Amino acid sequence: MSDSLSAAAESLLPDEDDAPRCADHQRRLGIDPGGTAIDSDLLVLIDTPLPWPAEMAAHVRFGGRGPEIPVAGGQARLLAVVPPRVGDGGRVRIFWRTGAAVRGRTFLYRDQADLDRILGQLQHVHPTDAPADRTVEASADLVLVCTHGSRDQCCGTDGTRLAATLTATRPDLVVERTSHLGGHRFSPTVMTLANGRMWADFTTDDVIGVLDRTADPASVAGRCRGWWGAPMGPAQMAERAVFAQLGWAFDEQDRRIETTALADGISRGIVTWAGGRRRVDVAVARQTPTIACRQPGGRPAKPSVEYAVVAGPTDA
Repeated sequence: MSDSLSAAAESLLPDEDDAPRCADHQRRLGIDPGGTAIDSDLLVLIDTPLPWPAEMAAHVRFGGRGPEIPVAGGQARLLAVVPPRVGDGGRVRIFWRTGAAVRGRTFLYRDQADLDRILGQLQHVHPTDAPADRTVEASADLVLVCTHGSRDQCCGTDGTRLAATLTATRPDLVVERTSHLGGHRFSPTVMTLANGRMWADFTTDDVIGVLDRTADPASVAGRCRGWWGAPMGPAQMAERAVFAQLGWAFDEQDRRIETTALADGISRGIVTWAGGRRRVDVAVARQTPTIACRQPGGRPAKPSVEYAVVAGPTDA
């Protein structure tokens, strides 16, 4: 995609004398967040003391890495999490998909050299087989909330408020404050495990409704950014459409999503699982601006794509 905005996207910018927050502006535009979720084989959460720089690669814990690194079996997304205590050591929690389930391991590191060793071995050995002198099985029931204020004001305020409210409302939940989850204009941005879904503009009630499965899937799907097992863009939109149709039980299915480019800019997603196969056609609805938070006219703004389902889901 070009770095310049189309005329249509330019028309969606704030007035020159207006400097809104990026999250407030996207709500004003009613942008569908679908297709913007993390797409990774492994998710790596690293206990990382505050303060955090805007780019986590500059933090000593990350040592120039990230946010995506190649690992045995694919790509890993590195995320900082606020540690429960300040010290030289901490945890590295790694999650991956096994069929429809999510598995995890927690590696304990003593110091920076120990952390570098753990992250280095991921390039050659899957965490299932990675040697460790101290490791525990990780729970896969997590709520990740982006609170990366040095990266974006909206995440720093809205995300931090959501994390605090969730912890107070549901102390039984494991709520982690994380570095940039992407899509800060959709703040508060959330990822829930073990279903591996990312969410936009979420409230405490929304998160609880997802975790307890009391929310109506068809209603909440419109704020699902995507599932981490599908490539970004049309594939995540196609998977989301089937989820909205079939409901929470679909999250328990081992599924595969393949996309093919058709005519007129339409992509056809084929979503396959043990119980069926659905066809979903997805198109680019419009180009929208991702504005600079609290800057006059939202500039400098970057172009983004909003997708829409134009047909399906139907049996394929």
